[in-house]
Amino acid sequence: MQNITKQKNGIDWLLLAAVATISSWGLVTLYTFDSADPGLFDKQVLVLAIAGIVMLVLSYGSYRFLRHSWVVMGLYLVVVALLA
Repeated sequence: MQNITKQKNGIDWLLLAAVATISSWGLVTLYTFDSADPGLFDKQVLVLAIAGIVMLVLSYGSYRFLRHSWVVMGLYLVVVALLA
């Protein structure tokens, strides 16, 4: 019997389904409260679509470069700079 979380082609389909379900619930909730800002729902759908595409593209990459501490520190500094 196969494991329910078995990854095929590098994607954990159970995790992807959970993320899609939670995102859909968020969109439904946002749609019901859309009277405050009519364009907010459309913007959120666009951001969700872009994030999904980026997630799928990055899931096929190799993360072996993260073994070097200078790469991790550089990425950390970039993220902190973007948050500031």
